[in-house]
Amino acid sequence: MGDTTGISWTEHTWNPWRGCTKISAGCAHCYMFREQRRYGRDPTEVVRTKTWNDPIKWNREAGEAGRKGLVFTCSWSDWFHEDADQWRDEAWAVIRDCPNLIFQILTKRADRIKDHLPADWGGGYDNVWLGVSVENQENTWRIERLVAVSARVRWISAEPLLGPINFRPWLDRLDWIVAGAES
Repeated sequence: MGDTTGISWTEHTWNPWRGCTKISAGCAHCYMFREQRRYGRDPTEVVRTKTWNDPIKWNREAGEAGRKGLVFTCSWSDWFHEDADQWRDEAWAVIRDCPNLIFQILTKRADRIKDHLPADWGGGYDNVWLGVSVENQENTWRIERLVAVSARVRWISAEPLLGPINFRPWLDRLDWIVAGAES
């Protein structure tokens, strides 16, 4: 999994770990839980995968083609999931080593962003788009947490969009908004 993706706004998916726990209404019908069960896996168990070298290959290919490739991270988990803390520094190192890729990091655990960025984050990595998933107005607190940290690109995934959201207070600090329904 990863060389191709059904996600229209990216080119690759990279899942250095998989598995998650539901934390809000936006998680109720998450495709990851259905898909992991279909493969006979426990979707609530966060485990390290064998995909760690995939970005290295994509980085080389993008460099040879003279372009930047888009990589959505953790489509089968959450980048800031607490059960992945032991692997995240290594994942940040992979990102640093892949300047020809743009990593689209997304989380519902916005309260963990600030304390789990790498020590050399500074104003953000040039090749990271940092985002939060927001399904309704009640969870716009995640946007507040996102805009409170430095990032080169900040984005919102309003997927699944379960109710109206007023993005106006943050539009001058957001670069991209994706919207969609439940899968």
